Amino acid sequence: MRDRLQERVLNEKDPLRRINLAREYLQELIIYILFYNRWMGKLILNDSSCLRFAYGLSRFTEGIHFSSNTPIDGKELALMLGKELEIVGYKTRSIVEDKNVGVNLILRFYNLEGVAGKGLLNIPLEIERAKKYRSVHSGLKSGEFPVRYFYHDLSYILARKVAAIIVKKARYKDYYDLFWLLKRKRKVEPQMEIILNIAEKESSQLAESIVKKGWKAVLTERVEKISQDKLLKELLPFVEQPEELFLLDRKTIVSLI
Repeated sequence: MRDRLQERVLNEKDPLRRINLAREYLQELIIYILFYNRWMGKLILNDSSCLRFAYGLSRFTEGIHFSSNTPIDGKELALMLGKELEIVGYKTRSIVEDKNVGVNLILRFYNLEGVAGKGLLNIPLEIERAKKYRSVHSGLKSGEFPVRYFYHDLSYILARKVAAIIVKKARYKDYYDLFWLLKRKRKVEPQMEIILNIAEKESSQLAESIVKKGWKAVLTERVEKISQDKLLKELLPFVEQPEELFLLDRKTIVSLI
């Protein structure tokens, strides 16, 4: 499988895009290993991974994001992934954090010379614990790594992106994801209970403001304050079509809200 990774990045001259292609190949491999070892029945693709893997988001992601309403043993998961990756030729090391809110796992790949700068590449894996969900779907992906997976509805993902921006905990990539969601031909309304639950954890006053003004008005206030230069700088290495960034500015996002 290491040869297949080399093939995927062989003709790519841009070093940043080469890393993105390599990272995505390894993400697909990890998801396949999770499926083959019967972990995917416990996991639901979440956030940007959900958008990329299930809906075709036009940017690369740094890690793999899941949610789960089943307790996950992070150390057991890391041990399994390490063994399976070693079988197919990858040397890795893992860092695991088991928290009340979920599991954070970083898989560090070694000996990737010709793919990543110093032969090292990190793949973060995040599993968020949650009690219940609305509108979870199942999908089937064919190709080199065929898997069956569960993923969240767009209304849930949009609500999380809106809430992240409103509570000022968003990264600039979240603004791109918001832009991508809002410009879809098929319009989606966010799940208000998700927005309010996240806002309430931050501040009851903020939640009341959202109820009073409406989520669109509060979101617009946040978007109008973002730095255009920082937005483009952070997104440039991750978008598939860099020219798309010419369309991405505060005014465009606000017009779509």
